Amino acid sequence: MVVVIYLPRSDAVMAPLFEEFRYIKTRPQNIEITGDYKFCDPDIELDFDNVLVGVQVRAIFNHRSLGLIVDPGNVAVYLGDIIEALGRVGQTETAARLKSIQASSLSLVILDENNYKVL
Repeated sequence: MVVVIYLPRSDAVMAPLFEEFRYIKTRPQNIEITGDYKFCDPDIELDFDNVLVGVQVRAIFNHRSLGLIVDPGNVAVYLGDIIEALGRVGQTETAARLKSIQASSLSLVILDENNYKVL
């Protein structure tokens, strides 16, 4: 789990990006994944078969907080948060496969606007 710093009297947090001591101000949103996620890396051969659909996670970054990486309408989620959510819904095999490719606790997954809904 990634440690974020909650800001008093605000819905904003300071969340780490790429390295543990570089924090970005952001406003997380709780989302539900509604579509298939396809890895862009050809070295990652994981077939999810809709296993992520219905999983609820916290989207930590959006275009307003991370415009150089996240396109408008898209969100970024820590891969570790997806792994934890999969474990909570009993998808332990998929969670273990994802954990095996997780480069760091700050690895991000970008979801496009057609593959999630805000809760």
